[in-house]
Amino acid sequence: MSAASHLSWSPVNGVSTRSVDDLVAALGVESGISKSEVSRICAGLDEQVEAFRSRSLHHSRFPYVFLDATYLHVRRTGQVTSWRSSSPPG
Repeated sequence: MSAASHLSWSPVNGVSTRSVDDLVAALGVESGISKSEVSRICAGLDEQVEAFRSRSLHHSRFPYVFLDATYLHVRRTGQVTSWRSSSPPG
Protein backbone atom coordinates (compact mmCIF):
# COMPACT_ATOMS: atom_id res chain seq x y z
CA MET A 1 0.00 0.00 0.00
CA SER A 2 1.43 3.38 -0.94
CA ALA A 3 2.05 6.20 1.52
CA ALA A 4 -0.76 8.23 -0.09
CA SER A 5 -3.14 5.31 0.38
CA HIS A 6 -2.16 4.98 4.05
CA LEU A 7 -2.67 8.70 4.51
CA SER A 8 -6.02 8.79 2.78
CA TRP A 9 -7.40 6.01 4.99
CA SER A 10 -5.96 7.47 8.21
CA PRO A 11 -8.88 9.81 8.95
CA VAL A 12 -11.30 6.98 8.21
CA ASN A 13 -9.48 4.86 10.79
CA GLY A 14 -9.55 7.65 13.37
CA VAL A 15 -6.07 9.13 12.95
CA SER A 16 -6.23 12.89 13.39
CA THR A 17 -4.49 15.27 11.00
CA ARG A 18 -2.13 16.16 13.83
CA SER A 19 -1.04 12.52 14.16
CA VAL A 20 -0.49 12.07 10.43
CA ASP A 21 3.01 13.58 10.64
CA ASP A 22 4.02 10.79 13.05
CA LEU A 23 2.44 8.26 10.70
CA VAL A 24 4.41 9.64 7.75
CA ALA A 25 7.62 9.39 9.75
CA ALA A 26 6.77 5.77 10.63
CA LEU A 27 6.34 5.05 6.91
CA GLY A 28 9.89 6.25 6.33
CA VAL A 29 9.27 9.73 4.94
CA GLU A 30 11.52 12.07 6.89
CA SER A 31 10.40 15.41 5.45
CA GLY A 32 7.02 15.45 7.17
CA ILE A 33 3.77 16.48 5.59
CA SER A 34 1.64 19.60 5.78
CA LYS A 35 -2.01 19.76 6.79
CA SER A 36 -2.89 21.02 3.31
CA GLU A 37 -1.18 17.99 1.74
CA VAL A 38 -3.19 15.67 4.02
CA SER A 39 -6.38 17.51 3.04
CA ARG A 40 -5.51 17.19 -0.66
CA ILE A 41 -4.92 13.44 -0.33
CA CYS A 42 -8.15 12.99 1.65
CA ALA A 43 -10.07 14.95 -0.99
CA GLY A 44 -8.93 12.30 -3.47
CA LEU A 45 -10.39 9.67 -1.18
CA ASP A 46 -13.66 11.62 -1.02
CA GLU A 47 -13.85 11.50 -4.83
CA GLN A 48 -13.25 7.73 -4.84
CA VAL A 49 -15.88 7.15 -2.16
CA GLU A 50 -18.44 9.25 -4.03
CA ALA A 51 -17.72 7.35 -7.28
CA PHE A 52 -18.23 4.08 -5.41
CA ARG A 53 -21.45 5.24 -3.74
CA SER A 54 -22.98 6.60 -6.96
CA ARG A 55 -22.07 3.63 -9.23
CA SER A 56 -24.87 1.83 -11.06
CA LEU A 57 -26.00 -1.47 -9.60
CA HIS A 58 -28.44 -2.32 -12.38
CA HIS A 59 -26.01 -4.71 -14.09
CA SER A 60 -26.40 -7.40 -11.39
CA ARG A 61 -29.05 -9.04 -9.26
CA PHE A 62 -28.54 -9.06 -5.52
CA PRO A 63 -30.59 -11.81 -3.86
CA TYR A 64 -31.17 -11.45 -0.16
CA VAL A 65 -32.80 -13.29 2.70
CA PHE A 66 -34.38 -11.65 5.71
CA LEU A 67 -33.53 -13.42 8.93
CA ASP A 68 -34.23 -12.38 12.47
CA ALA A 69 -32.70 -13.82 15.60
CA THR A 70 -32.82 -13.19 19.30
CA TYR A 71 -30.74 -14.51 22.16
CA LEU A 72 -32.54 -15.91 25.16
CA HIS A 73 -31.22 -16.91 28.56
CA VAL A 74 -32.37 -20.48 29.10
CA ARG A 75 -31.72 -23.01 31.81
CA ARG A 76 -30.22 -26.23 30.46
CA THR A 77 -28.78 -29.00 32.58
CA GLY A 78 -28.88 -26.81 35.65
CA GLN A 79 -27.04 -23.88 34.05
CA VAL A 80 -28.28 -20.68 32.48
CA THR A 81 -26.85 -20.32 28.98
CA SER A 82 -27.40 -18.02 26.04
CA TRP A 83 -29.46 -19.65 23.28
CA ARG A 84 -30.09 -18.20 19.82
CA SER A 85 -33.54 -18.50 18.32
CA SER A 86 -33.63 -17.79 14.57
CA SER A 87 -36.84 -17.18 12.72
CA PRO A 88 -37.05 -16.60 8.96
CA PRO A 89 -40.20 -14.61 8.14
CA GLY A 90 -43.00 -16.14 6.11
